[in-house]
Amino acid sequence: MPTVKFRVDEVSDSIIPSIQHVRGSGEGVEVLVEVSEKLGLKYKVGENLILRFTKNKPKDYTKNDYCGKAFLFSIKEKDGDKIYLFSVGGLIIRLKTKKKIRDLNIAEEYYFCVYRER
Repeated sequence: MPTVKFRVDEVSDSIIPSIQHVRGSGEGVEVLVEVSEKLGLKYKVGENLILRFTKNKPKDYTKNDYCGKAFLFSIKEKDGDKIYLFSVGGLIIRLKTKKKIRDLNIAEEYYFCVYRER
């Protein structure tokens, strides 16, 4: 299953109150993760993170990790890029890359975790 190591380039407020956009890039993938401030997770520019998708519920997470279920609802192509859009209870995870990401299929649920690099 896909794993992306990325560096946070920007943390900004969404137009939706109490939602933050965490943007970064690494391994040829641009990542956007929407995070509710109610979770109490704070991300910083320059921080190294790992986004991992699995079919089974992960067991190696802590209270400092952002984990849950995501539904892959769209895979689009635009200007030679592939864009993967996941819904996490209405929040979005977006991956943009030049290459197809193996093992991700539209209309399937995945577990995900955003880990701080340990």
